[in-house]
Amino acid sequence: MGAPSRSASLWVFAGHGARQPLGPAGPLRTREPSAPPVDATRAGASSGETGSSRYSPDVQPALLSAAHRLSQACHERGAGPGGVLGHSFGEFAALVAGGSLTFDDAFALAAARGRAMARLADGSGSMLAVIGLPASSVSGVCAELAASGWSVYVAAWNSPTQTVLSGDSDALPEAASRCRSLGARRTRTLPVPFAAHSPFMAPVREELVDLLQSVPIAAPHVPFYSTVTGEPTVDPAEIRGLLLRSVTHPVRFRQAIATALRRNYREILEIGSAWPPTLLGFVRDICREDLPGRRPPLLSAVTSVDDAPNGRRFTSPSVVQDARGRP
Repeated sequence: MGAPSRSASLWVFAGHGARQPLGPAGPLRTREPSAPPVDATRAGASSGETGSSRYSPDVQPALLSAAHRLSQACHERGAGPGGVLGHSFGEFAALVAGGSLTFDDAFALAAARGRAMARLADGSGSMLAVIGLPASSVSGVCAELAASGWSVYVAAWNSPTQTVLSGDSDALPEAASRCRSLGARRTRTLPVPFAAHSPFMAPVREELVDLLQSVPIAAPHVPFYSTVTGEPTVDPAEIRGLLLRSVTHPVRFRQAIATALRRNYREILEIGSAWPPTLLGFVRDICREDLPGRRPPLLSAVTSVDDAPNGRRFTSPSVVQDARGRP
């Protein structure tokens, strides 16, 4: 797998936990023939619904449709990725953009994944973002809680300043309290009614096994940076296994981005329908903290068809703060 040229762009796609109001891309409709059109903005697709833990199985197909529409617009205007990376569910859109999955197959997987997750959305599990505490300290809190019989796991290493936990809803307030006592700047309960990227998701993984085995997966034409391993791959068999593992394993976004940045991408282009973009604030923190002294890439986002193919530049410090999420 050769290194990309310095002129190459890494396309990144956020998952369903990201803020995705979807308005700039227009009302999105699912393409499943047996289902009526679904307005994604009414399907609970925005995790900005603070105070609500509603979850619709239509969220993931709608978000995939949004990302695909925008990446198609980039392709149609002569742009293409030099590598692809997805955060959590965003890996499906990344693999479509990289030529590994067809949109129709990815849509079928997204619909099945959404239905399976909706069956677990009873509120017994949830998620917690911890901001401003080293990842090692957050992992230590999880170990302490496990020793006391609580089920709390690291669900995502997003950046040097943010780690996300999953676990029993009753245990997360204690996790938040302990993290704050260790110096966390802030903790925030996410409006998610299940403990994603943890062993709690084993039933979802089991439901996807047969479908994933039946879906053709091709070698992507550019490196696919897995957020399960943090490393690139173009091997279809490995990708199939990683898509299963991603359901119950933590998201190593920080590691995957650092790996990609060492391969000298000129630009990181986030493709999704939310502004400010969800992931670029994390990318900037990773550049500053994990790769000091390296020439940083351009940071841009395509959040509407009009933005394609070059995107809007991501430069304002206030936007970086918004991308991390505010109280």
